[in-house]
Amino acid sequence: MLVLYREHRDIFRARPAETVFCLFTLGLMAHGVFMLCYFWGHFDDPIIRRLSLPAHLLFVLSFLFIYPRLVAHRARWAGLMVATVAYILACTIPVTAIHRYTQENFAARTNAWLSEFIDQLGDQPALAIDNGAALQWLIHRKASIAVDAIVQRPEAYLFHFKNHSFNPFLAVQRVGVDFNTGTRFPTMDDDLGDGFQLETVAEISFSPVYHVRISRVVSVDEAKVKAWAQRRGKAVQLTPEIKAIIGKSDAAAIDRWFKMLP
Repeated sequence: MLVLYREHRDIFRARPAETVFCLFTLGLMAHGVFMLCYFWGHFDDPIIRRLSLPAHLLFVLSFLFIYPRLVAHRARWAGLMVATVAYILACTIPVTAIHRYTQENFAARTNAWLSEFIDQLGDQPALAIDNGAALQWLIHRKASIAVDAIVQRPEAYLFHFKNHSFNPFLAVQRVGVDFNTGTRFPTMDDDLGDGFQLETVAEISFSPVYHVRISRVVSVDEAKVKAWAQRRGKAVQLTPEIKAIIGKSDAAAIDRWFKMLP
């Protein structure tokens, strides 16, 4: 920005390459400001860290552009290379060796663990209830269904269960912990009510507060499942005030947006 401000009369005519470079870095700067103004600016979040890459690129390019203007010595690039290699050996390699990012990326670790479990099923025609990683099952050519789909059509799931259309019937649940009693319970999104009798097949703990459980659906109580689906369906119904707003806008788009909310 300072270069463009101070040299804008000459740089656009005499040095077009530097002009393009400065405009490109301005775009990166605008992106960084936008990220910091939005909730995606939490660069310390394991899932959001990748969105900081344009900001890191801005730092690197800006330094390479300003460095030769500040240091006139002939050996400036050799000194920079030595400092870079020293930093990689002293800081970058040790941080990479402890796999901090992969250990904190619970989504990737969950998918990897699920992938191993699905591979062990072989050719079994399984049907999994999975809110978080339904695509993972489809990649392995296994059927999957979201909890909300059962809420909307419980009779369809009950039909397939009674007729043994799939085997086994599984449920993947993210599990929370009551620290006072140590009791583990499925999260609200993955709670299937009391109509499903589940038998734990596998469970893994990625942290004291993040667990994933795979269970086999042993039996279902048709009446309880339908009652649970009705209760859950009412819990996500829209209020009259929101319906009035929807009536003035694109109802289908807003309905899709509501279904995507956590």
